Amino acid sequence: MDEARVKSKSWHRVVGLDEAGTWESPTLVLIHAVGLSRRMWRPQLELLQEEFHVLAPDLPGHGAHTSTAFRQDEAVEEIRALLDRTVEYKACLVGESMGGYVALAVAALEPDKVAGLV
Repeated sequence: MDEARVKSKSWHRVVGLDEAGTWESPTLVLIHAVGLSRRMWRPQLELLQEEFHVLAPDLPGHGAHTSTAFRQDEAVEEIRALLDRTVEYKACLVGESMGGYVALAVAALEPDKVAGLV
């Protein structure tokens, strides 16, 4: 997983992001469930990196960001910022439980940046 590439794109919160795959591949953004973190996606990152550019961020209040409280609107803004700074084309958002609600909200606000939802 290569966090340095995200730094080069000036994403403001590199801490709490796992990344795998290449920039030339279609992008998947994996959004974790409440009470978990980006680490829940590690097995999927390992399997998907051969065909996709995979991003798995920690949402506010989770993982590397436990010093802040979780609020869905802030989580949505974090994913929107991630898309703005790291995704050249559209991304497919994959959400587990609460992550699915975040993905739906992002897709509603950013239809031109979201290729699909899982």
